[in-house]
Amino acid sequence: MMSSQILEALSLGFSPEELEAAFSLHLSRWREERKSVEEPSAVTREKGSTERTIFIVGSNDLALDMLVSKLKEKDPDTVVVLTHAGSLGGLIALYENRAHVAGIHLLDEETGEYNYPYLKRLLPGRRMAVVNLAFRIQGLMYRKNNPKRIRGIEDVWRKDVTFINRQKGSGTRVLLDMELHKHNIKPSDIQGYEREVDTHVAVARIVARGEADTGLGIEAAAYATDLDFLPLFREKYDLVIPMENYNTNFISPIIDIVTSIDFKTAVVSMAGYDNSQTGNTQFVG
Repeated sequence: MMSSQILEALSLGFSPEELEAAFSLHLSRWREERKSVEEPSAVTREKGSTERTIFIVGSNDLALDMLVSKLKEKDPDTVVVLTHAGSLGGLIALYENRAHVAGIHLLDEETGEYNYPYLKRLLPGRRMAVVNLAFRIQGLMYRKNNPKRIRGIEDVWRKDVTFINRQKGSGTRVLLDMELHKHNIKPSDIQGYEREVDTHVAVARIVARGEADTGLGIEAAAYATDLDFLPLFREKYDLVIPMENYNTNFISPIIDIVTSIDFKTAVVSMAGYDNSQTGNTQFVG
């Protein structure tokens, strides 16, 4: 059944990379529906197993989901535990040595720079490799034909608009709170500010069901859920890897995948992603 659908799509002119990107998007949506986000405490290993476990903690991202899938294909003996704890949660997990890799997109209000100011403040003196996963577009999602006539971020605090928020510590939440501060808006002025979910697809699904009028999230999640989308911000999503992990065979498969043409092609096939710096690495600390 699946093979025939793939062959039909290829015959219609879709590339393998486009099919892979679409599959990744719908797999993320399915996982959200099944509520199957893994937690580190759920990982068990039988005695004598040769499996290795890589803990990745940080912000939810569909390109990161694709990376994890490719890593599992490349090395079936490696167990990957991906926890959506937000960008700040990822950095805290690195600080506490509970993660090998953190995925972050944190805009610093003072400098206008992504990620590096937070590394300097939260992980001072630690040598880190910062590997760009992608640039992506954040914006407001809403139902088809825009029934509430949402035209910008200022409409989020209209009294007739209900909002669905991301969890504390997520880069998206940091971005929203910066915008509120910029416009002198109190969180209590937003209908639904206190309602939180952990992923972009969860935001999209709540909006699609009509339980909220809008939410801030990435374009790919809106596309996967058949919502309209208003692009507002271009942001930088990086993988942060301590040098003691970066220079090991344990982590090298991740670097190999991120720098591959295959992965870059698959990333850019998703809506709202830019692979122009994917795989580029800088060292800090």
